[in-house]
Amino acid sequence: MVEPRAPQPGTPPRSPTAGLALIAIPLLLVAVFCWLLWPAPRPSPRGPDADRLAGLESRLESERATRDALAARIGELESELSELRRIVGELARRMAHDEGDRVADAPAVEAEVEAPQGGSDAARGFDAEPLIDAGVDPREVERLQSIWEESQLERAELLNRALREGYFLDEQHKAELAELDAALRGQLEGEDYDLYLYATGQPNRVRASRVLSNTNASDAGLRTGDVILSYGDAPVYKPGDLVIAASKGRLGDSVSLEVERDGRRLTLRARRGPLGVLLEPTRSLPEVDR
Repeated sequence: MVEPRAPQPGTPPRSPTAGLALIAIPLLLVAVFCWLLWPAPRPSPRGPDADRLAGLESRLESERATRDALAARIGELESELSELRRIVGELARRMAHDEGDRVADAPAVEAEVEAPQGGSDAARGFDAEPLIDAGVDPREVERLQSIWEESQLERAELLNRALREGYFLDEQHKAELAELDAALRGQLEGEDYDLYLYATGQPNRVRASRVLSNTNASDAGLRTGDVILSYGDAPVYKPGDLVIAASKGRLGDSVSLEVERDGRRLTLRARRGPLGVLLEPTRSLPEVDR
């Protein structure tokens, strides 16, 4: 049996706490070293600005979807308004026949619901074939079609601007459409305007659907079914043309009234002023000098 070694004289006895300290110090140094070498966590890329940007992008995408849906709805409304205009025109013509106590020298019978692009040719195309078949110079037909295309582009730009700036179908929109119509009418005179109206499917003649008794029309010999071609020196393509022409000059003066009856042209004499006749817009292929 080995006897335990007796402590040497002068050597202090080893404390358990000192032994633990000798073990803990190296472990602590290792821990500090590892902490220094461990990569620091990177900050999250999504800060407040990134979250705000993501929110704006989401709202923008939502607004784009809403705008696309609105554009699709506008297209549907254009078709519906075009059909509504046709129905209103038909009802107006029936009213002109049924209500004998209404004098339609005014363009009430011609009243139409304007399509969003404005102008009665906005929903129609340009049909060049009938004009060419009638003997119109192809170069003239091409010029008229070019004018029509420019007009449609102007209307499309006006529609886009009205939608963007929020005055679609307001008084400003209607006034700008009227300016386009006036500019187009000023660009096309006489036979050119007649050809343009026919090629775009619009009425280009005015028929007397009913002549009231004891009026300028009856005194002049105008009959129901006569097509009014001119009033004085002014050609008549639409009821409004007749109204404007009759409002000029001195009331009661004698004025020529050129009409077409059963394929023949006649010249009547009437007193300047309201004729007293119900008017009906109609279409007829213009006569062309070959």
